[in-house]
Amino acid sequence: MNPVKTDAGLVEGVSLGDVEVFRGIPYAAPPVGELRFRAPREPEPWEDVRLCDRFAPAAIQRIPLGEESFEPYGEDFYWQGMPPVSEDCLYLNLWRSTEKSETKRPVYVWFHGGGLDHGWSYEPEFDGTAIARKGVIVVTVGHRLGILGYLCLPQLSREQGGVSGNYGYLDELMAMGWVLRNIAAFGGDPENITVGGQSGGTSKTSPLIAVPELKGHVRRLISESGLKRNMVYPTLREGEEIGLKTLDALGIPRETGPDELRKKDVWALFTEKAPENTMVYDGVVIPWPSVVDAWETAGKIDFLCGCNLGEVPPQVNVDRKVYAPFQTKEAFYDNYRLLLGETFEKADFPSLAPVTDETAWPVARRLAALGFTLPSRANMARNVMLNRLFGLERAEKAPGSRVYTYLWCQVPPDREQDRGTRRDADWLLAYHSSEMWYVFASLGEGVPPSRPWREEDFRLAEMASTLWANFIKNGDPNGEGLPHWPAASDRMGWLELSSTPVPHSGMEGELDLLLRDFVREHYGFSARNAPQE
Repeated sequence: MNPVKTDAGLVEGVSLGDVEVFRGIPYAAPPVGELRFRAPREPEPWEDVRLCDRFAPAAIQRIPLGEESFEPYGEDFYWQGMPPVSEDCLYLNLWRSTEKSETKRPVYVWFHGGGLDHGWSYEPEFDGTAIARKGVIVVTVGHRLGILGYLCLPQLSREQGGVSGNYGYLDELMAMGWVLRNIAAFGGDPENITVGGQSGGTSKTSPLIAVPELKGHVRRLISESGLKRNMVYPTLREGEEIGLKTLDALGIPRETGPDELRKKDVWALFTEKAPENTMVYDGVVIPWPSVVDAWETAGKIDFLCGCNLGEVPPQVNVDRKVYAPFQTKEAFYDNYRLLLGETFEKADFPSLAPVTDETAWPVARRLAALGFTLPSRANMARNVMLNRLFGLERAEKAPGSRVYTYLWCQVPPDREQDRGTRRDADWLLAYHSSEMWYVFASLGEGVPPSRPWREEDFRLAEMASTLWANFIKNGDPNGEGLPHWPAASDRMGWLELSSTPVPHSGMEGELDLLLRDFVREHYGFSARNAPQE
């Protein structure tokens, strides 16, 4: 393979036949020693050709794997175990087609999920090979996580011009700068970039579309399992208090200075008892108090967003503290009577959502994914009606913006040994993260070993990855031979995605109208974003 010149030196990839992959390209200096708890710096240049044939270590993290995983589907993603981990983790990976192109290729920059504290940039479910074959350059980014990525402290703020934390987000900005400067050398178009992420990755990508330096370059955003429209950032002072509580949990005195913190063994900085890490509104790195404030400044941006049928917990009662299956028709209606209040009787809800004892729980799960769930930590803004209303909102606030939203309904096949366990397909349904095997077309024989894929799964993967690639290329997933995907920015359209896709457009009956009004009330949409048809 011919080396490619980056601004730090020549890099050489590895051939996969019709795709070339560059693994572990450094985009910043290792954030170790004096650079721990600081903004990233440019990497040291190198003279010889750097062979990028292996992935770099993942960011330092602690996550339970296998039987101990807190996710019943963890076996699907982590069956190979953890990769090596290190503070030296600021590397990216790049896939490109080896087929010659007369035009610059669109670029997809992907930030992994796992909240802000776990995951890595080369998990098998978002391998970039298949989408690269469709004419897209795929870049996946490693960055700091957990306390190393987001610790705020008063003493760090005093040292760093009045702000601290957001180091993981600063890593993202550094990686995006690398893409702008270098992607043309790989055949990519720096003015046709889509950023995307799933779950925690949507938190990481949401503010990027509003960064002034990226305007005119980042044209699209893909948010899988979590449109962060309603996310409000803690203030710097709140973040500093979280940081002090983190030191308490670690048994480190609150007054410990920055230099001493940098000298500590890295594993002494990790404990499950510490508060959750977060990005903060510091007025400098993140100058917007909320995601919606950031998006007010973003201008025309196209969105692809959606959620999975099995990942949204039904609102079992209005205090949002209990999530357990409805055992009876009576329990189902008791729940929605509490959730809807006077509207339950006024709308004659039982006639709109008829159930039996056997169907009560499956219907509740679908209703939750469609929109009948309150904003909460468990919901993470995953519901179709929220995304549909967002489509109208964007069309109004940024004319020309297109929004495409989906409900992922394909249930991956399970094994006989999974039946009756927490991995039972009838319980997991289209579980959190499962769509990635399809939209990246990364599933395969034995990948993962826990899923006996069927022909319909491979057909759906080909279809879904083409829809995603089309959107990355021009902001519209539609194309010849594909199911029609109505835009949410045009009559609140959406696509039910499975091996037999179902397009939807406009209001589809009284239940849909009730859903619209419920979400509009609880998620802060104005009445004008509510068509009556």
